[in-house]
Amino acid sequence: MVSTKVAIFLVALQSISLLQQPSQVSAEILSPLLSPILNGLCDAVNCGKGICKVSENHTFGFMCECNPGWNQFNGSDHFSFLPCVIPQCTIDSSCSKNSLAPAPAPAPFPAPPTNLSLFDPCTWSFCGGGQCSRTSTFEHRCECKLGYNNLLNVSIFPCYQQCSIGGDCVNLGINISNSSSSPSSSTNLNDNSFGGDLPALNSFMWLFMLLSSLMMI
Repeated sequence: MVSTKVAIFLVALQSISLLQQPSQVSAEILSPLLSPILNGLCDAVNCGKGICKVSENHTFGFMCECNPGWNQFNGSDHFSFLPCVIPQCTIDSSCSKNSLAPAPAPAPFPAPPTNLSLFDPCTWSFCGGGQCSRTSTFEHRCECKLGYNNLLNVSIFPCYQQCSIGGDCVNLGINISNSSSSPSSSTNLNDNSFGGDLPALNSFMWLFMLLSSLMMI
């Protein structure tokens, strides 16, 4: 852990020294420094029913590419870092108004957040009939109200009432009888999916945003 923090500090210090150089030169020098940071980001990200892909062109250095039949909370490219937890199947509005998924059309870009809420995953999460609780830099969990259950029995998925799940949802691996699926049919959905040192990965994320900002100067 100590060696990791020292390495992060040295990279950040070197990055600051590049501020006086032309932006193109800075980008060429910083790009190799970003590679190991970006490669570790997906180890700390749960994309739900999607695949995490490293991308220097996205805000946080990664994006979630959704599997067929699944969407993110907001369909805009600005929110491609969100997990894929919204099923593209029938959700019965007459059963429970609170369990409705958002409309497919992208929602308006939210007002600038305050108190660093930009980095709170609950700012961008949809929990349906539940309450969002932050668990780490990237992660959240949906704590369901009485009578609701997490879709697929995975805590990052929205909370729905059993009666709201349409019959066509079975095509997405959703068991209509109990709104869950067997562990073997779900991939990349483990609540404890971190593959490495989470504090170090969180530090890497902050460093990535710092270096990305420097590249834009």
